[in-house]
Amino acid sequence: MGLIDFFRNLIAPSASVRPEEDAEVPPPPEAAPSGEDSVPTKETSVDDRRELELADGMSNRFWNISRSGSALSITSGPVGSAGSTEKESHRYEEKARARFDELVAEKLRQGYVDIDISTLSEMCGKAPVVDAVSPVHFSRQGYDNYKHAKTFLGFPVVDFDPRNLSPQDQIIWRIRGDWDRSAFREDLQIFLASDLALDVPGLVIGCWSTEMYDDDSSFVVSGLCEKADRLAKLKGLYLGDIVSEEAEISWIKQSDITPLFGAFPKLEYLRVRGGDGLRLAEVTSSIRALAIEAGGLSAELVQAVASADLPRLEHLELWLGTTDYGGTSTVEDLTPVLEGCFPNLSYLGLRNCDYADDLARAVAESAILNEIKVLDLSLGTLTDEGGRALLAALPGSHLERLDLHYNYMSHGVRQEFSALSIQVDVSEEQETEDEWRFVAVGE
Repeated sequence: MGLIDFFRNLIAPSASVRPEEDAEVPPPPEAAPSGEDSVPTKETSVDDRRELELADGMSNRFWNISRSGSALSITSGPVGSAGSTEKESHRYEEKARARFDELVAEKLRQGYVDIDISTLSEMCGKAPVVDAVSPVHFSRQGYDNYKHAKTFLGFPVVDFDPRNLSPQDQIIWRIRGDWDRSAFREDLQIFLASDLALDVPGLVIGCWSTEMYDDDSSFVVSGLCEKADRLAKLKGLYLGDIVSEEAEISWIKQSDITPLFGAFPKLEYLRVRGGDGLRLAEVTSSIRALAIEAGGLSAELVQAVASADLPRLEHLELWLGTTDYGGTSTVEDLTPVLEGCFPNLSYLGLRNCDYADDLARAVAESAILNEIKVLDLSLGTLTDEGGRALLAALPGSHLERLDLHYNYMSHGVRQEFSALSIQVDVSEEQETEDEWRFVAVGE
């Protein structure tokens, strides 16, 4: 299945998570089906529970379900939010159990992945639900800066332990240090020298120093490139799975990532967190998805991305940020992207932008809406001005999904978006009466 098919699956209306007809209101007393008790089971403690997440390149979502006897509780919503909860009451426990299994199976088919640590051991020996290298599983977990990645490329992420070099299938290793154990360099060397490195489809690099505000990622990049032959099957790399207690996003010291493209010609997925010191020279690559998260990206970096030769690129995600944290780009820097410099682009995410209205107008006036399927302008300072420009341009476009969550639009304009025939997320509205507007992710 190709990437476009994955996006089509994502935008297809999913089955509504509603209880069966006899579940909303308990039916009149009747004879119990064969094998079932004639008296409903008393609901006490939680008997079953699953916690799932979907990272689809748009607004990442969670879906949790628990069963207590014959009752189900389903909570879902964007990652980082409280979500909304539905309840189902079934007459018999066996029906509740079957319904539980049915709903979980449905979500797994849609690309959701288990995140409950208790289920990881079950997953480690199984193939992921969807293709291992898909934008369905490429995106970071929303903008929650307090949690490390639990999945990457559809696999569970597991911290590398140099004391245990036993092979484990279907997982992604994360190499990271912490405040109590500053052994990142040693662990990276051990990992790259071990047989574990030979078969990994992806790798996550976490906190690489106890002095994150001083030490940049250059030694990580060079270390990986020097041992590229040990990572012959590497298709995905996440450089900077670092949470706020380790280093705030705008204080993560990155470096020149250009060597990665030359050392790993088979690399298809690259996610980088942190924009301070991040540099990119002229590159040609067959990469399919590129994402850079930051509180602010420099104009030079944005220009470098826009001028790169990436003919297979389908997913581009830039967190443009704010001038307070190094964001110096303008709409003009993105002109090549809006003019279609990436012919295979399907998802365009220009997120966390403090000039979101100008950006929305530029998008509306460009031909990009007829070339992509998914537009993501979330996490920025979008107001009614930019929103109305998009509303005027959307009729007749080829767009299928639009993510504007976290915005400063009025209720009326949000309602206009909600009435569109395409899928739109205009949730997480911010206070519109305050003259001060901030991007979702700054420091």
